[in-house]
Amino acid sequence: MKNKFILTGLLLLGLAVSLAPSAAAVPFVVDNFESYSGSIPNAYQTGWLETSWAPTFSSALETNPVNVGEGQQSMLLETYAASGGNGGYMAHRFVGTVDWSGQTDIRFWAKGDAGGDPGAVYRIWIGNVTGSNVYNNIAKSKVRLLSDLDSSGEYVTLTLDASDTSVWESGSTLNLTAVKRVWVSLYSYNGQGDGGNPSKLWVDDIQAIPEPGSLFLLGTGLLGLVSGLRRKMKG
Repeated sequence: MKNKFILTGLLLLGLAVSLAPSAAAVPFVVDNFESYSGSIPNAYQTGWLETSWAPTFSSALETNPVNVGEGQQSMLLETYAASGGNGGYMAHRFVGTVDWSGQTDIRFWAKGDAGGDPGAVYRIWIGNVTGSNVYNNIAKSKVRLLSDLDSSGEYVTLTLDASDTSVWESGSTLNLTAVKRVWVSLYSYNGQGDGGNPSKLWVDDIQAIPEPGSLFLLGTGLLGLVSGLRRKMKG
């Protein structure tokens, strides 16, 4: 009987601890595009800046629900490549810097349409911009094919460990205590020109995601201990 009381107490403690909210376990929302009206360029004052390497790159708000993650709107990037490579990026500039030291991943919803270029790619940049050079202290993700994205859209998760060369370009650096900008880039290399079939990327629900709270891990550990003790007692 005494052992049963002990097991019951551990079980309740494990449940309480694992379900307790952790102050650190709060995602940082970069943007979900729900607060805009009109178009992204008309919303520059909110932090986004469009930069193009060719006049064939453009951005817009998307309201068609088949091209949106959660909510009602997403961001659409579109580009053509008549010859060579063309593309551009949208950069979100934070007011001051933000502290992501409690975050372990960046997560976003994405949907791609390679259009006339099966080799069209996208990537994420994260930077600690200093001075006038916006390319100082940047982590650049490795390029990813639009054609690899699920045709109905999917959530993509990338570690924020810039030393992981399976995710980030070699030489990437990232100070998570002072994040200044997040870039979303789209490139097309072999498209069909201005009258052809453009490459498109829809992006939504960009967030920095925290690691599981230590209380949750402790609680699940206690639940595992209870399970093991119960099996041992029955044996």
